[in-house]
Amino acid sequence: MWYGKNPDSPVPCVLSTSSAPLLPAIHYRYDFVPLQPTTVYLRRVSPEKKAITHEHVLKSLGDKGRRLTHAQTTAMIRVIQEEALAVIKWGGDQVKIRMMKAAAKVGLQAGGHPVNTFEDIKTSWGEDGSEDNVAKIYAICYADYEGKKNQQWSRELEIEYMAGLNLAYDLTPKLRGKGGYEVCISHAKGNMVRRIMNKSIASHGGLIVLSLKNNKNTDGEPVRQKTAKVHRRVDGEFVFKKNVSNQTEHEQRR
Repeated sequence: MWYGKNPDSPVPCVLSTSSAPLLPAIHYRYDFVPLQPTTVYLRRVSPEKKAITHEHVLKSLGDKGRRLTHAQTTAMIRVIQEEALAVIKWGGDQVKIRMMKAAAKVGLQAGGHPVNTFEDIKTSWGEDGSEDNVAKIYAICYADYEGKKNQQWSRELEIEYMAGLNLAYDLTPKLRGKGGYEVCISHAKGNMVRRIMNKSIASHGGLIVLSLKNNKNTDGEPVRQKTAKVHRRVDGEFVFKKNVSNQTEHEQRR
């Protein structure tokens, strides 16, 4: 191959491994099959009992797992555990980015200045337990994940994560169910919320929760299961618990 009038002149060219998929179909063999995503078990990094076991490895690997020795299966348990931790770390980083955007929308401040980092969000909560700041922190930690527009946030991140690794589930997640990666991402979000809430323990002692636990009313009295009216939480509703670290709770439903 030559270029221009001089057959000895250099030929400008670009080599790329990504050029082949862009060629017209006529350039491929009739039986050509493009690279397919790696199929993984739906609950691969998040087993139902929250513990990765030999049985879980077998489900994750299918027929391939049956040929593993006991030592190889044990090693695979560590691999899947590390994979789950990697997803949680990635999910936590994505949640931090989302929280920073929400903080900017509500004008959250720390030390009299707009927050610039996730640490600033924690500092803001530790410094200020006023009603106005409670509303802002709630918006950052919870409200930004509610409603039809936002409720699929973890599924969307799961799709992004799996696409980046060219992974696909062996089964399609159910409408109200979650795949293993999505569960890890939701777990990461819970970790970020707890890190924010814990900053108030040594200061104003406030805690934002979505529902009351231990079958107690807002006055601390036990709920009688047979006579209590079931209250279904709606978007935007939460409970602000005051001085929970001192066991002198003052709770107010918002």
